[in-house]
Amino acid sequence: MSIRFKVFLSITATVVVAVWIVTAIVSTLVTRSFERRDAEHTQALAAEFQREFERRGADVARRIEAVAQSDAVQQLALNLANPRFDTSGYYDRAQPIAQEQSLDFLDLIGPDGRIISSSEYPARFGYQEAWVTSITDWQAQGVFLQQVALADSNALGLLSVRTLKAGDGVLYVAGGRRLDKAFLDALPVGPDTHVDLDSASNPQAGIPNSKLVGALLDDVRKQPRELSRSDKESTVTAIPLFGRDKQLLATLLVTTSRSELVSLKSYIQATAGLVGAAAVLLGLLLSFWTASRVTRPLRHLAAAVRRVADGDWSARALVESRDEVGQLGGDINQMTAQLTEQRDRMIQAERVAAWRELARRLAHELKNPLFPLQITVENLQRARQAGP
Repeated sequence: MSIRFKVFLSITATVVVAVWIVTAIVSTLVTRSFERRDAEHTQALAAEFQREFERRGADVARRIEAVAQSDAVQQLALNLANPRFDTSGYYDRAQPIAQEQSLDFLDLIGPDGRIISSSEYPARFGYQEAWVTSITDWQAQGVFLQQVALADSNALGLLSVRTLKAGDGVLYVAGGRRLDKAFLDALPVGPDTHVDLDSASNPQAGIPNSKLVGALLDDVRKQPRELSRSDKESTVTAIPLFGRDKQLLATLLVTTSRSELVSLKSYIQATAGLVGAAAVLLGLLLSFWTASRVTRPLRHLAAAVRRVADGDWSARALVESRDEVGQLGGDINQMTAQLTEQRDRMIQAERVAAWRELARRLAHELKNPLFPLQITVENLQRARQAGP
């Protein structure tokens, strides 16, 4: 594997990993930001629901108080003081009073808990409503949620109860308004938010049938508490609503679309893909440019080393920088100079040794013929000195 290819891989991998890390961080931050915004919006919507609930509750209490103070109801309470009073002639009195006060429900109930007149279900005349007589001070109870029986179904109502006493007789005035889609439509929801109400009287009416919503409602019914669940398309928050006896009567569902988040994450991922492709191209260009700058002095060094290895002791590496490659080139040049100097010394020493060997051999060759001549000359000298 060439150095150029290694440089290309390292640069490309570095850029791609950096882009991937940045994309993951941005996606995580965006997701958390959207989830935090959805949670804040849901809390604000729940607070607005509570304020609307209290406002409508105060309106219902005011209207029930007005019904209790009306002349017709006051006269009915006085008549109930007579133990022989026949209430059968009053079975239809609740409807006009309810219409006058814009109430969806109104029941006039006698001291024994039996319905005297019902505006929402006139046929329930004479039915027993034991829950009304279970509390003595309804004024302190305030407004509460309760299931109301209708002719064909049940409805969730926001109710209030008032009592009128005349002698030993007691008249209960119980009524209120529906908690339905019209109530939810009054809430200020955003374009990507949808509010539904799941009640025991009309479960999942108008609510999208999805596994997310079904599982969320099952969990809330098993253990009533506020829960939130999310999938790729939406975030659903379930807020339980309790009745007078702390029984779960309905669940407010706040659904927030995640389409904006999905679109933004898709845009981020597409942008990251484009940036990654551009990074690969840029890495290719940078790798070739960087590899050329890095490998060119290395190629010069390799060529110089090969020339020295082939016997060209005058070869020198080209030093163009002061970095590690330049230092390596200077070291190679210094090493080549030292080798050249040592070679010259070796050659000189070999020459001196050769001349010494030649002189030794020449002296030996000359000494052999001269030795007899020396003896002859010495004998002649001694003969001359000895006389004739």
